[in-house]
Amino acid sequence: MNAPNTNYKDLGQKMRKKRVLFVTEFIPPYRITFYKKLLLDSNFEWKIIHGIKEKEDGRPGFKGSLDFENYGVPYKETKIGPFSLRWQAGVIEKTKNWQPDIVITQGIPSILSNWLAMDWAQKHGAKTVTWHCGWELQAGKRYVLPIKQLIARKYLSLVDHILAYSTKGAYYLSELQCGRTNNITVCYNGLEIDPMLEKESEYRARGQELRHQQLAAGKKIFLYVGGMLTEKKVSLLIKAFHSLSEHENAILWLVGDGPDMQKVKDLAETLKVKDVKFWGRVIEDVDVFFAASDFFVLPGLGGLALNQALFWGLPCVVSEADGTEDDLVFENKTGFHFTPDDDDSLKKALQKCLALSDEQRTGFGIVGRNLVLDRSNVNEMVKTFLSTIQQLTQ
Repeated sequence: MNAPNTNYKDLGQKMRKKRVLFVTEFIPPYRITFYKKLLLDSNFEWKIIHGIKEKEDGRPGFKGSLDFENYGVPYKETKIGPFSLRWQAGVIEKTKNWQPDIVITQGIPSILSNWLAMDWAQKHGAKTVTWHCGWELQAGKRYVLPIKQLIARKYLSLVDHILAYSTKGAYYLSELQCGRTNNITVCYNGLEIDPMLEKESEYRARGQELRHQQLAAGKKIFLYVGGMLTEKKVSLLIKAFHSLSEHENAILWLVGDGPDMQKVKDLAETLKVKDVKFWGRVIEDVDVFFAASDFFVLPGLGGLALNQALFWGLPCVVSEADGTEDDLVFENKTGFHFTPDDDDSLKKALQKCLALSDEQRTGFGIVGRNLVLDRSNVNEMVKTFLSTIQQLTQ
């Protein structure tokens, strides 16, 4: 009797755990716990491929060893006018060698190596997921956005499922897909709250101590935390704060560093802005500054800093950030909006903050904090990712 014709390779493929490959631009410090918690799920095999940043651009990548399986690859970026082209060497080789069942990329079409990884997935029966902000920087020239949208449509055509940072992002991505929504899940962008909750009392005490050290008792502190980059519009904040008629009772703290640091400092000096302090980059225990402050201002691009501010009960001032602001900053409930690039509109929003009573400010803080605790945090993000992966591998 002849032995049955058994394909042991196919059998082995069916018996092994599903493999999930996550390709990310680089790993910033605030994303480490997200990856750690995601990789704790033992139902899957995981690999993280990430770029290694060598150039200072105001967005620091994590430096040091990571206690989860990861591969750092060379990362190159080239500017061509208003466009950027990015490349991560070795991504396609590692993808082919590992044979993943799901390939997750960031929704950044300018990372050319992502296209090759997703193309490989399509040709070999693997599922593709993209983690997409769902928002495009409105560059000054009219032709730029249509070109970006055309490229984004092609990029999305390689994707089985989209995880969008926000409801605004999900709507934008649906528009790019001609109204298709059944492959989009909103995964609210969030930050790690567990250590903040554990050390909350300590941070609040240190925040009050910092206020006293800075002779800020009885004053209102406006805080900005982020990179000193052109798109962050920190210069706009300097101008608006300078024009505040009530600014004798207000202080502006700027936490961050980047290519535009000297430019912003020069502007503050030229305008002779009073009560502004530059703290430079702070990564460890930056929550002390949030705990010490009264309001948070995001004058340009950004996102997660809003989550952090709301966790600490700070009313937020924002215009257009990264799309997540519409899920976090509700007018006269958790903060105030201003017209983009309008320093007078920003000044009026700052004045609204100063006009709040302590009771009103506390009310804003409670609503905002609950948004972060209940929805916009790393634990909820991990749940959404795992749910999506499980559905795609069934």
